[in-house]
Amino acid sequence: MQILVGATSIQGPGPFSPNQGSWTQCPTPLTQSYTLDTTKYPDGPTGLVLSAGDAAYPANVSSPSTTLHIDNTPVGLSLTGPSDVAASPASASASITATATAGPSGVSIFCSVDGESEVEYSGASAQVPVTGIGPHTASCFAQNNAVDASGARARSATETYGVTIRQPTAEAITFAHIADALRCRRVVEKVKVRGKTRVVKRHGKKILIRGRPIIVKRHVRRCHARTVKRIVWVTLKRHGKVLRRHGKPVRVRRVRRVVVLPHTILQAKRRIGHGKRTTVSGYLGLPNGTPLAGRTVSVIAAPNNGLGQFTLPIATVTTDPAGTWTAKVPAGPSRLIEAVYAGSATDESAISAPVTLSVPALIRLAISPRIIPWKAAVHISGRLVGGYVPADGVALRLLVRYPHLKRETPLQALRTDGRGRFAFTWSYHAGRGVVTYPFSVATTASESDYPFAGSASRAIRVTFGRATPATRHHKHRRKTRRRH
Repeated sequence: MQILVGATSIQGPGPFSPNQGSWTQCPTPLTQSYTLDTTKYPDGPTGLVLSAGDAAYPANVSSPSTTLHIDNTPVGLSLTGPSDVAASPASASASITATATAGPSGVSIFCSVDGESEVEYSGASAQVPVTGIGPHTASCFAQNNAVDASGARARSATETYGVTIRQPTAEAITFAHIADALRCRRVVEKVKVRGKTRVVKRHGKKILIRGRPIIVKRHVRRCHARTVKRIVWVTLKRHGKVLRRHGKPVRVRRVRRVVVLPHTILQAKRRIGHGKRTTVSGYLGLPNGTPLAGRTVSVIAAPNNGLGQFTLPIATVTTDPAGTWTAKVPAGPSRLIEAVYAGSATDESAISAPVTLSVPALIRLAISPRIIPWKAAVHISGRLVGGYVPADGVALRLLVRYPHLKRETPLQALRTDGRGRFAFTWSYHAGRGVVTYPFSVATTASESDYPFAGSASRAIRVTFGRATPATRHHKHRRKTRRRH
């Protein structure tokens, strides 16, 4: 017997010098088994020839042949796709792409979504559908058509991939305040209270009688709405009936006092005083108007200096059943404020459009002396309160208000140091008479890297044309010299 794989003989026919003088009948059928190691041969179709001959070899021989298909390539599988999908109004679905690698025997992909029964996909690529709001997990493996010695088909390792389908959310933030709010005050009013009951005997029987009512004073809160005068159209009536002219009701304009009900005003910008606090409100819900209750919203802020450096949340709030929330904003500089919703297993994350909080700068100013001759100079110093001063300082202007002008007149441009401090001297050098001018220092509107709105310090009045009065220290020195 002989075995040929391709052009390679892996087993010979046996000795080629048989005894031609005699023969012995062998038992039939004569069987022989052989194990072939396919890893020693390339992938693809290979010819396999099995030859058997008797003593009359090579004249008497049988050589059946077949084609052997070899596939030794390992099976691999990879899963790709989105990890987070926003559901559309029409559907909530996604797809995971499964890609298999295998040899010439062909391959199939088997996938299961969320533990359900496996689905077979023919070919080296498959789109696995995933539907429904929430997290989903797909488990897949690939299997080729080649079998091993035991008849088992080769397969890849099981791969898993997770995708979350979430419904989109809508996040809004605003500064809200109540306009035309109710005007309330506490008043003292007299209230009549029923008297206490007591037990008395009459005709030998006990009966309950109530004492006389008493009048007590109580503090109550009285509220009333704001009223305004407005011109309204009034239909005239006479004796309780509508007055008509040419068949139509007669209407005239009258001034009536009407009630203005409280209402909420939403604003994207707000200005508050330096060192003051405020509140910010918002809404969280689905695009179809369904509110999301019990969700956690983080309120973040960044100084309005053009850098966009949002820090840790200034507040963390929870939405009410209507999807609304209100957070307190601490004192600080001018800021950009946003609301951030991190999302959940069923809801997409969302970030609101920013709202702007404007805070004016606070300038501490000192001028000495405040009464000087015209040729003398005053020493002006101060600082910016609140920090956030750039390294190159902030531009300032020295202003003075003259009696005949409505606006301040700039006298000198200056700049603070990196700590927000400034100091300089100023003098008119010449003048006549005695006048008093208010001086102030203001920031400019061109400082985009300073997160405070333009503002001015309090005005300090300086009198020119008089001798500077001696201070207590100078008077004490003069008295001491006279005694000596």
